[in-house]
Amino acid sequence: MRNLIEKLIILSLCILCLSIYLDVNPVPYGLVAIGISLLLNLSGNTNVNTLLYLAYSGLCLYDEVFIFFIPLFLYDLFIYNRMMSMIVTVFLIYDFNVYNLLLSMLAVYLAKQKVEYQTLTIESKSIRDDLMENTMSLSSSNAQILADKEKDVQIAILNERNRISRELHESVGHLVSSSILQVEALALTTTDENSVASLHALQDRLSSGMKDIRESIHNMHSESLDLDKAIVDIIANYPNLQISFTYDIRSNLPYSMRLDILSIVKEAILNTSKHSTGRKMSIKLVEHPSFISISIKDDGVVKSVRQVYPGIGLISIDEIVEKYSGIINYDLEDGFGIHITFIKED
Repeated sequence: MRNLIEKLIILSLCILCLSIYLDVNPVPYGLVAIGISLLLNLSGNTNVNTLLYLAYSGLCLYDEVFIFFIPLFLYDLFIYNRMMSMIVTVFLIYDFNVYNLLLSMLAVYLAKQKVEYQTLTIESKSIRDDLMENTMSLSSSNAQILADKEKDVQIAILNERNRISRELHESVGHLVSSSILQVEALALTTTDENSVASLHALQDRLSSGMKDIRESIHNMHSESLDLDKAIVDIIANYPNLQISFTYDIRSNLPYSMRLDILSIVKEAILNTSKHSTGRKMSIKLVEHPSFISISIKDDGVVKSVRQVYPGIGLISIDEIVEKYSGIINYDLEDGFGIHITFIKED
């Protein structure tokens, strides 16, 4: 729009200058100049533009009236072909006119301002893109920090539970066990039937208490993250997706790894639900002798990974894979798939 307005101003001043100096009808000359100028703007070919400039130069040699419209071409030449603009200025000297010279200087000034405006626009867009990228990166980092803090808290709670259960087992457990043995020995050496009955009742209570202690210790050890159940619970929250789930992991994975695998599966299901065209999905967690395999696939139609994982979703998954020195591959054939491999620690 700015380009059109400025060229209309220059064209109007060219016609005014022509009307002052020569008693000719400016319309046909103006139409020819406008036609060639429009062709220059529409053509993106440098060779074609050069031929058009040479054609107009020939018109200037044929009829000096066309020289009055040179400022209109200087406007484009200064922007796209400054070398040619220097050649065209020869016609201004050939048929010198003060007003035409001033008008040409105005055209060059406007063209220079436009170039600076375009440069600033490009720079501002570049700065805006950089800021957006930095914002996304910062958001990803903040999200990862929060997730890591949550994992650290969960791990600290789990470690504390294990410590307490170990102390219960080593102190209270051993104490109750020895008490049961002592009561049993005392019952064997006692001849009074009433005392023996009381000792047996006490032994039963101690045995029952010991059983409760053992169950509590076992629960404290095992009360962490049931990855299988947690994924099943997440799947239940997405009735709009037909998800088949296979879980074949027998080893007791570290708590942090289970939490990270859960994060990957949760992110995959969420992005499929929001961004994929597919409605069917398969999730397979399989343990092999030396590695853990995570395969997630849907039946959507995608052209790129970013179509399904815009924003920080893909970054989070990549960071988790990198955390365990794992390997991640993407499959865009017959849907969208992710295959992740975590090498098992010795």
